Amino acid sequence: MRLFFLHNVPIHMITNPTLLELGKTYDWVTAYQPGLLASRPLMGNLLLDVLTGQWKQLLNEMSQLPLNKVTSISILLPGTADIDLLLQQYFKPTQSAGGIVIQEKSVLMIYRSHMWDLPKGKIEIGETPAIAATREVQEECGVQALVKEAFYTTWHAFQISQTHFLKETTWYIMDCIDDSHMAPQQEEAIEQVIWVPLAQLPRMFKNTYASIQLLLQAYQNYLICKKKQGEWSPKDR
Repeated sequence: MRLFFLHNVPIHMITNPTLLELGKTYDWVTAYQPGLLASRPLMGNLLLDVLTGQWKQLLNEMSQLPLNKVTSISILLPGTADIDLLLQQYFKPTQSAGGIVIQEKSVLMIYRSHMWDLPKGKIEIGETPAIAATREVQEECGVQALVKEAFYTTWHAFQISQTHFLKETTWYIMDCIDDSHMAPQQEEAIEQVIWVPLAQLPRMFKNTYASIQLLLQAYQNYLICKKKQGEWSPKDR
């Protein structure tokens, strides 16, 4: 299964029906035909059975249609389909890196374009993802941070003119070293930079991107697992 985000909607690409999410209710299940999506309102969780040769047409339609009432789209492709190859043929890849920056029990977040986000940006020529993430945190937030470990990768699809891009973002857990010069980078239209206590992250989910919500929920689960591991004594293993 592959997961990326388009218009803030999670797109699941699947070649094996057994990978369909257990317990999930789909509001619309149908075999896809070109033009189908534009013929009816799109709402809720969608499951589309798609032939390999229809893949590009489907992506074109989804890119051009408003998906503001869609919760998720699952695309079931034939078992012989090579998902990685299909993505490479359709999208131009671009890479970025960002950080989940931690200070005590708080996460560094930025406010831009009326949404809460995490610091991230394009990987420049000659940079490693870790170096790019460190630089972006410094530039966007005025915060010096040290990479602790690689954590997660997200993919986001977008279109500029007639070119379709798939941005791969490598995320790192980072420790704050110095926030004495913390300030939003106005050149990047960042309005606020704040520390959000971990306990208050759920209220930020109402006004953030689906990929960032998924990322922060994954981080919270990671912390729970680490805590549980610490509670296990050697005799319990």
